[in-house]
Order: sequence, then structure tokens, then C-alpha cells
Amino acid sequence: MEDHAVLREGLAAWLNGGGHGIRVMGRYGSWDELAAHRGALADVVLLDVLLGDDVPLREKIRSVLDSGSQVVIFSSLSGGPLIREAIDAGALSFLPKTSSARDVAAAVRLAAQGRRYMTAEMEQALSAGGVRLTPREHQVISLYLVGEGQSMERTGRELRISVDSVKKHLASVRRKLGIRGSRTGKLALREMLSQEGWLPPENGFEENR
Repeated sequence: MEDHAVLREGLAAWLNGGGHGIRVMGRYGSWDELAAHRGALADVVLLDVLLGDDVPLREKIRSVLDSGSQVVIFSSLSGGPLIREAIDAGALSFLPKTSSARDVAAAVRLAAQGRRYMTAEMEQALSAGGVRLTPREHQVISLYLVGEGQSMERTGRELRISVDSVKKHLASVRRKLGIRGSRTGKLALREMLSQEGWLPPENGFEENR
């Protein structure tokens, strides 16, 4: 499942015609397209992370698994937290789009057997541990802390949750970071989460919001 047609069709043609013992059953350019065919998916689904929708990655992975297919993530995004989130949700392997087509084929073949294709980046991410956030916690900090930051009220409105829920998610994130109380400012909190790989390092963040 890939939203760039050239890469999608090129990879499908290579997998079909390369003598890898793989038959491509479908090519989907969006999550809605794939969801409409959940009853007829192949044994393995190659799933991109960025598909231009608001459906959390964890939810997509669980939906594909519930349909009876295995999941291999194939993404331009990477990093320890994202890899751990995908594997925790049930994906068997996580391949960056810089991977060779042979690596993709190997990962698909192993996934069809319920086995993991382990890359060095995956091994490092899974052994590193680190802070684990839920999808909702990640959404909250992404709105509340990224860029110039915004208020809890606006964060709640955009996520359609209460301000109390925003506060509870932030408190949970602080606990996971080992922060006691709520005195740690936004700037310090964002820096800690950036170091953990959950937020991109950015300039222009305003502390007093």
C-alpha cells in the first residue's frame, strides 16, 4: 500500500516478475481503498506510514491483522519510536524506502510464514527500549508542543477531547519521562521528547503559552 504510483507499480511489477515466489494481489493508493478490500487482502500487506489521512498507524496495523493478513511497514519515515510503535502494534518488519527490492521481497516471504525480517535499524530500535507513548499521547504532544505550540484548549478542540483529557495525557507523558509534578515547562518537555525521537527538533517554540 503506497500513495506514490510510480513506486507502487514499479515495486509490484518487480515482485511479480522477479521469480521471488510472490504474487501481488492488489495495489492501493490510500487507506480508504485498502479498507474497502479488507475481505480480499493478500497474505502480507506492505503498508506505508504516510498516506494523507488521520487514521493512527496502530489502528491501521490492527485492522489489517484482524483481516487475517500480516503487515510489513515500508516507509520513508523511520526512527526508534516509530519502529517500536509499529512492532508493538503487530507489524512483523519495518523497512525504510531506501531498502533494496531484494530486502522487501525477503521481508514479504518471511512475513507470509509469520516470521520477522530483522534489519539492523529494527534491532537497534527494539533493544534500545526508550519511552513508549500511546497513539493518543503522541497526538496530544504533537499538537501541544510542535512548532510554536498551542494551548490545551485548542489541542482538545482539534482532537475532540476535553481539556481534562489533554491534561491527563500530558501527565502520563511526564510520568513516562520520569518527571514529577507539572513544573517542567513546555520548552524542556519538548526537548526531552525530541531527544527520545518523538518530536522533531524545532526552532521558534514559545515557552509562555
